[in-house]
Amino acid sequence: MADNDYDSDEHTDLDNKTEESIAVDVIERITVKVGTKIKVIPVDEVIYFKAEDDYVSVVTEEGHWLKSERLKDYEESLPINEFARVHRSYIVNMSKISKIERYGQKQMLSLNNGEQIRISMTGYKILKEKLKL
Repeated sequence: MADNDYDSDEHTDLDNKTEESIAVDVIERITVKVGTKIKVIPVDEVIYFKAEDDYVSVVTEEGHWLKSERLKDYEESLPINEFARVHRSYIVNMSKISKIERYGQKQMLSLNNGEQIRISMTGYKILKEKLKL
């Protein structure tokens, strides 16, 4: 019986470590270089991330900045309840979406800043699920 209790505790410890490491990996801000200064951008101010070759464009109301990282890195570290990968080139802040439109097989997102982004069929399904539509 003691062996089973030990195994159970070990599983609980592993589960807690996994949950802790996931929580630690979530980013709250992004830093970008602007000349000789470093700008700190809270993730909730980001409208969307766009893949551009070997860089990611971080877009806010103030402007956009390039980071030499992969979109997948951001996808794995952004708060999952706030951001959605809607296309292979885009991750959007769901609170910045003003409208989702379907035109036959095409889906478009309208954002609070007036921009429109085409979303994939998979991205559309992900958004429907996350927004509970």
